[in-house]
Amino acid sequence: TWDVADRRKQHLSAGQYTFYKQPLMLVEGAMQYIFDEQGRRYLDAYSNVCHVGHCHPHVVEAVQKAMSTVLTNTRYLHPMIVNYAEALKAKLPPELDTCFFVNSGSEANDLACRLMRVHTGRHPIVVLQNAYHG
Repeated sequence: TWDVADRRKQHLSAGQYTFYKQPLMLVEGAMQYIFDEQGRRYLDAYSNVCHVGHCHPHVVEAVQKAMSTVLTNTRYLHPMIVNYAEALKAKLPPELDTCFFVNSGSEANDLACRLMRVHTGRHPIVVLQNAYHG
């Protein structure tokens, strides 16, 4: 653990810090659990995968299938994103009629700012110093 921590300090920015005094080295995930290098199991209620779990077989299969064909972004046409948007909208009230797909909270915040500017014609925004914005 300490070897990895030392190497991390050498190669990564200090801005990408860990959250714990005693470093937690996670080496595996399975559904709602994560495991450290000693094999201790933790319930993961913190990571960005809580809603589907680590290594969820359906998600792994879908990602493998997508990556075996073409992996691109929304700037290009591909039927899958339209299929997904149609399926998603079928589950929502009719007034929610436009989908926005982003890959992170930061990208979502950037999109929200751009939408605000288009809608209001204004550019200023207020943010809190030292706050996490995505």
